[in-house]
Amino acid sequence: MHAPPAYQISIIIPVFNQWDYTAKCLHSLKLHTADAIQVIVVDNASTDRTREELGALGASFWGDSFLTIRSDFNQGFARACNLGANAAASQTLFFLNNDTELTPNWLPPLLAALDEDTSLGGVGPLLLYPGSNLVQHLGIAFLPGAQAEHLYEYFPATHPLTSGPRHPKAITAAALCMPKKNFMDAGGFFEGYKNGCEDIDLCLTLGVKGYRFRCVPESTVYHHTSQTVGRFDNDQPNSALLLSRHGQNLTPDIHHHVLADGYGIRLNEWLLASVCLPPERAAALDAKADGDNPRLWLDMLDREPLWEKGYDLLAGWLDAQRSFQESLHIRTLAAHFNPSKVRYIQLLKAAQKTGKPELAQHALEKLEKIATESKDLHRKAIRRAQWAKSSGEPFWEKLYLGWLSQYGAAKGR
Repeated sequence: MHAPPAYQISIIIPVFNQWDYTAKCLHSLKLHTADAIQVIVVDNASTDRTREELGALGASFWGDSFLTIRSDFNQGFARACNLGANAAASQTLFFLNNDTELTPNWLPPLLAALDEDTSLGGVGPLLLYPGSNLVQHLGIAFLPGAQAEHLYEYFPATHPLTSGPRHPKAITAAALCMPKKNFMDAGGFFEGYKNGCEDIDLCLTLGVKGYRFRCVPESTVYHHTSQTVGRFDNDQPNSALLLSRHGQNLTPDIHHHVLADGYGIRLNEWLLASVCLPPERAAALDAKADGDNPRLWLDMLDREPLWEKGYDLLAGWLDAQRSFQESLHIRTLAAHFNPSKVRYIQLLKAAQKTGKPELAQHALEKLEKIATESKDLHRKAIRRAQWAKSSGEPFWEKLYLGWLSQYGAAKGR
């Protein structure tokens, strides 16, 4: 009787339809992984070509090291991943979305990080947007109100902040590597969620046990993001469940990250917190940008993505050259990094001019949300300031009191 092969890692990929993405993912996994791996695809009752083509493709790549688990109905992300983990032969697990594409040498840095630091509950690669060198995920940071966001999303992958040691409270399960023991000790992914917050819950559960997390920039993976139909349909109940289970650990921490990195936090007109340049750094860049030099402006934005004036200068120059597609890209980044009503109006007009209805709809939805969230902001700011004071959060208390000083009289009418 032959002993089972010694796998370095078991890779668990939950899927529901989207065969083209799954096939690309598996091809990239085969092309860029020389190690002894087990690949487990958990099919959540797909109705497309997945059912007919998955088994043959997987077997042609990995033979008996490929396993398919088929469900009779869509059991959701958490249950699918837990089934895959229970079937895994390796003591190291890697949860991977099917809308990802692996790159050369993606695996060794992850395994090395886990070997070198036993305090790590899990690690992930640096996730990038396909067709770009822009960051999709470098770790999850928390804002007041238990809001979570991807830290430094859309920064260039070459930016120095992507390579420094960083231990966020949570990282995404779109590409998450961890010892199987840690996963099982945490009880796996909590199955009360519906395709959202499972990864944050898992990381916070392990965080209470003393484990830390990090993204390993030497490993890069492209992530198309949120391709599953209905991915955001359950955001509100998922967030409420997360708050009920981990409310005491959902304290804001984004300011700890960005202040240590030399940035600041500001509140815009509807109380949204965003990362910003300190005024003196912005002024220095503004002064350096004198003259008509778009190549210089672009280089400066690569080195400092939070430089507001740079987006205005470059988008204006591109509009004058009638390079409206390139201008749209610049205005999209400007609205992301410096969210405001003016920015979204600019984005809406640029999207309409270039015939991008989905982006125009996105800008419209943002403007509608701004109008909704702009109601009763004065009282909301007072409540937030009171929360910050009672919670021992002087940074946020000062920020909300500053907002009240700037906007409060007008918003309170």
